[in-house]
Amino acid sequence: MPCSIFSLAAAQMIRHMKEIQGENQTEVTEFILLGLSDNPDLQIVLFGLFLFIYTATMVGNLGMILLIKIDPCLHTPTYFFPSSLSFVDASYTPKMLVNLVSENKAISFNGCAAQFYFFGSFLGTECFLLAMMAYDHYAAI
Repeated sequence: MPCSIFSLAAAQMIRHMKEIQGENQTEVTEFILLGLSDNPDLQIVLFGLFLFIYTATMVGNLGMILLIKIDPCLHTPTYFFPSSLSFVDASYTPKMLVNLVSENKAISFNGCAAQFYFFGSFLGTECFLLAMMAYDHYAAI
C-alpha cells in the first residue's frame, strides 16, 4: 500500500513539474562584476594604480597622435600605422575603473554585449594594424 501512494504522489509531482516547466524561464538581464577585492581600502589603491596606468596610456597614445599630426616631417606612410594604432588603443573603455569605486557593480546584458563587441572589433583592428606594420617594415628592409 505505501508503494502505491508514493508512486501516485511521484506521478502527480512529475506531471506538475512538466506543466510549470515552460512557465519558469528566467532571463539574465545583468551581470554582477565581483571585482578584484572586497576590501574597500584595497579597492581605492587598485583604483589609483589602474587610473595612473590608464592615464599614462591615454597621454602616450594621444600625444603620439598629436605629434604625428602636428609635425609635417611625420606625414609619411611610415607614421600612418602607429598613429592609427594609437587611436585604436585610445578607444578602449575603462569600465573596470568605474566598477572599482561604484556601489553598483552590475552591467546590463546589452552593455556587456556592446562592450564585448567593441573590444573584439578593436582587438581585430589592432591585430590587422600590427600585421600591416610588420609587412611595412619588412618591405622597407
